[in-house]
Amino acid sequence: MSIVLKKIFRRTLYALTVCSSGLLFCLSVGGNTWLLLPLHLGVGAWSIWLGIRNPIHAAAEEGLVCVLLCLGLISYPFVTTIGG
Repeated sequence: MSIVLKKIFRRTLYALTVCSSGLLFCLSVGGNTWLLLPLHLGVGAWSIWLGIRNPIHAAAEEGLVCVLLCLGLISYPFVTTIGG
């Protein structure tokens, strides 16, 4: 298996795991949390693209991806207060 395929596999596995946790939040909390899921999935897809392209230093990129995906998870409980 080439290095690029390993990167794609690892990033896809991580993004799917975190985004499926977001789906569980949506199913359990409901309400406006469904508004956040498409954004969270978009960040997951973007992280896979970053894993392939490597536009920035690897350590900074991995930290950025982790923070952005986890911020999405942290946001789910607070989305219910948006809009009323």
